[in-house]
Amino acid sequence: MRKDRILLLVVALLIMASCQTNEPAIIPISEEMVIDESGSGAYMAWFDEQDLNAQPSTRWDTYGMRTYWPASLVIDLGRKYQITAIWVYDGEKEDRVEGGILQVSSGKPFEWGSAKTLELQNKAEWVKLDWQAETRFVQLQKQATVQYNKGSEFPENSDLAIREVILMGYPLEEKIPVDEKREHVAFNIPMDQFIGMNSYIHTPDRVHEAIGCVREYRPWRWNGVTDLETPIDWGDIKNVSGKAEYSQNNMGNSDQYYQKMKEMGVECIPCIHRHVDEWNEHENVPSFGGDPNDPFSYKIMADYSFQYIARYGSKTVPDNLLRTTEAAPKKSGMGLIRYFENWNEPTRWWGEPAGHFTPYQFAAFCSASYDGHLDQMGEGFGVKNADPDMKFVFGGLAAISLGYVQAMKLWSDEHRDGSFPSDVINIHHYC
Repeated sequence: MRKDRILLLVVALLIMASCQTNEPAIIPISEEMVIDESGSGAYMAWFDEQDLNAQPSTRWDTYGMRTYWPASLVIDLGRKYQITAIWVYDGEKEDRVEGGILQVSSGKPFEWGSAKTLELQNKAEWVKLDWQAETRFVQLQKQATVQYNKGSEFPENSDLAIREVILMGYPLEEKIPVDEKREHVAFNIPMDQFIGMNSYIHTPDRVHEAIGCVREYRPWRWNGVTDLETPIDWGDIKNVSGKAEYSQNNMGNSDQYYQKMKEMGVECIPCIHRHVDEWNEHENVPSFGGDPNDPFSYKIMADYSFQYIARYGSKTVPDNLLRTTEAAPKKSGMGLIRYFENWNEPTRWWGEPAGHFTPYQFAAFCSASYDGHLDQMGEGFGVKNADPDMKFVFGGLAAISLGYVQAMKLWSDEHRDGSFPSDVINIHHYC
């Protein structure tokens, strides 16, 4: 009899626990759970005032440049949930904040489905979106419906007035354990090596005497790069077309420049940038009419990256892989540089929208120039295939954005089996 009572008590407790588990509640959202697919703005402003009885005050701002839109967040709940509803605080209309649509999707990154939309009315009230889904991942996407600066060359999108988003539901499974964070290793770099500057091949030597490293801007057309067939001229850079500051009769000799910088004790890091257009003056995404999300659209950069490192890196490369104007034996493995940066400020929010990379586009671009997208392009593509020891630096972001880097990592998990296409994370901070 006693055993029967104990068994009944256990069953009752299990039933009670089950009932409690299935009661919808606010799902806590922490910063570690969210990835910003646009890389723009303080997105946690959507999850910092989780109270349906309050009037939220903060908003997630996104740049108006059209290439930042639609702007999406990916939420990893850590386990499968039954989502029962989503509450949205639809704020008032403000300057450059008006209208828009919120789209909610379930599934997993890059494979979204079950989308439902909410058209905002700017009535300063909580709005319930009845949305049922069994999912671990949720995508919240802002879609603009109103523009400003319509008379300008590049009209921009008005942001959405959403001030808070609350997910309601209950877990369907146990929490999935996550890997422990790795311990950071400190780098002991002397100050004379740590201080550096942006520079060009024609910058006077005396300017470099006070620093230990140089980030050398190098438009890729300077070496005659326009396609995958034309031999590259590594000699004197002359008669450079484009903007006036580059149109000099003598820009210098690349071999001599890197040799000189090494002898001066200055670490020289070439930063390849500017599109290979006729006038060499644009910073547009160099996808050459292809899909900017496809690494194979960047084969010219992957080829040039290989050729550059084959010459100035530390490994000797067979002559048949060297595409240069010089006669055999061709130079390779000169050992003059140890770092290579593949672009400059891909996150720009000013000027022409075509100059801005989304995180996924830049990840694809880096994947091409890093190792020919996991060697899929074949021989002669990517920095690592010319010199595995070369440190690859992704183009410096124009501002601090952890979300942008996280989105690049998400792309790499999906398209590179988790291999991140860069050795150095490069971020600019203007102050």
